[in-house]
Amino acid sequence: NAILDIQKGTGRKFKKIIFSLPPDFFKARVVSQLLERNDPKKLIGRNEEKKIRAEVIKKATDKIALLHAKKSGISPSHLNFLSSIVLQVKIDGYGVENIIGYGGRSLEFRILSVFMPKNYARDFEAIAKELNLRIINIAHPFEGLSQFFSKESGVFVDVGGDVTQFCLMDKGIPIVIEDFNIGGRNFSETLSHALGISEESGRNLKERYSNRDLTEDVRKKVEDICAPVAADWTSALKEQLTKSGNIVHHKMHIWGGGSQFFGLTEPLSQEHWEIDHISSPQFFNSILITHAFK
Repeated sequence: NAILDIQKGTGRKFKKIIFSLPPDFFKARVVSQLLERNDPKKLIGRNEEKKIRAEVIKKATDKIALLHAKKSGISPSHLNFLSSIVLQVKIDGYGVENIIGYGGRSLEFRILSVFMPKNYARDFEAIAKELNLRIINIAHPFEGLSQFFSKESGVFVDVGGDVTQFCLMDKGIPIVIEDFNIGGRNFSETLSHALGISEESGRNLKERYSNRDLTEDVRKKVEDICAPVAADWTSALKEQLTKSGNIVHHKMHIWGGGSQFFGLTEPLSQEHWEIDHISSPQFFNSILITHAFK
């Protein structure tokens, strides 16, 4: 329906499409994968490099599938991996841009993989076929972060409708990608229940708050009503970040529904976090398009 609405609104029919999907089911994860070579003195050629890359990506996606199964209950066999990117490579502890031409025994790869349940992938392929569209790429916004923030260290947070996902970056390299089940819809539902209004009206009120389209008295009331949800969100994020390891660079880029709530990031600001609220959808369109045509 969204695609049809866009086509009607622009008066144009599209033949190709690039899009992203909600983090409820469209996931990205980063893992480290080790590989030991039998002959460390032999220099790695192009053929061996291809075999090594295929092997470590297979092992990495298997590892991610098992970790996701423990968290979600979805069988690894029911996941469809759309892409895997090698972010970083070390040979015997030393970073290299390309392993071709190097010897060494121990290879360590940092890999980012994007995946979703197979039934969702089939559904989107069927929709595209019905609309006579060719899917160029189903892109995850965290895939392209390194291209725009090549030297950035900090946390990138996407507050989705039901799920918040975050990416911990160190000098332009994604280190951890995780998520938790609190999002913008929790604020809408809280407003709906507290004020006795429909969920749609609650969502509209939340958006008007985010757009600063309310009087100061009404804004304060909205903040008071949503304060428990904001506290739960902040607590969940801090817990996930703590599990991820030591956070050296306290800088956060945050966007998405509910991200403008004052109580959401205020506790972090008091703990000396530098908060950057990103509100422009064009920013993420640029990331998706740039990565898709990389």
